[in-house]
Amino acid sequence: MPEANSLFCRQCQKYERPFNDCIIPFTYEPPVSNMLKQLKYGGRLIYLRPLVSRLADSLENHYQDKEWPQAIIPVPLHWWRLRKRGFNQSNLIARSISKTTGIPVLSNCIKKRRATPQRGLALSERKRNTKNIFSLKRAPGVKHVAIVDDVMTTGSTVEELCRTLKKTGVQTLDIWCLVRTPAHYTV
Repeated sequence: MPEANSLFCRQCQKYERPFNDCIIPFTYEPPVSNMLKQLKYGGRLIYLRPLVSRLADSLENHYQDKEWPQAIIPVPLHWWRLRKRGFNQSNLIARSISKTTGIPVLSNCIKKRRATPQRGLALSERKRNTKNIFSLKRAPGVKHVAIVDDVMTTGSTVEELCRTLKKTGVQTLDIWCLVRTPAHYTV
């Protein structure tokens, strides 16, 4: 599997993004895509460990000579989706990474205002769909944050979360995801 660690897709190379770094160890293709689907939609939490282990290794390599974030913020789920699924996969990833890094997880500072199904939407539709979806419950109180999500396709969701966090005084935002969709991945 190709490693997408710290590489920006065509969109990220073309336009300025509100985040500073993007660490993603996998592309969304078998067997990883199958593992992630089973985790996310089938509740097969057994797949969390090997996926997060690879992300943790990528983070260790990336931050060898760089300052680590002060806090981790998982992308929140809308309450309805959380109730239906029973867990927030981004929160599970964040908590697993926190165990290995010691970086605290701030899972209750951001709220998702509405459900935003993204599957099958074009870039412009995704941007419209994610506009103003997050609200602040409390400021994180730090300057450097890592946002954790499971999959990054166009980056619309994490970009909107970055904009929300920047309003609170966060200055440096890193994105940590398990997988990147191949259509947006370049070497």
